[in-house]
Amino acid sequence: MSLPSPQPSPRFSKVRKHAGLLFVSGEVAHQSSGRAPEGVEAQTRLLLHHLAATLANEGSSLDKVLQATVHLSHPGDFAAFNQVYGECFAPPYPVRTTVVAEPLYPGARVEVTVVAAA
Repeated sequence: MSLPSPQPSPRFSKVRKHAGLLFVSGEVAHQSSGRAPEGVEAQTRLLLHHLAATLANEGSSLDKVLQATVHLSHPGDFAAFNQVYGECFAPPYPVRTTVVAEPLYPGARVEVTVVAAA
């Protein structure tokens, strides 16, 4: 069963496959209304749901994520983000880089980009 995932902006690819790897563009927690839910926990859960759907559509899954880059808009959100993230990934965890950056999507507090095995 294919799960729906949000449609990307026309200026970039949502997913690129190369040499057995999937490169997935940054995912944010946007709802059908176009708005992000309140709070980093709710946003993290929703964006990981979107990310899981995107990976499933490509024949992959969260357990095949090898690398994640996380952008948080508020450094104080790290612990709450990390708690939810830890509920979705198990050892061996993906390698990860977390940076604090201005949000690119209105209301977004977190964005995650991944590389996964196809």
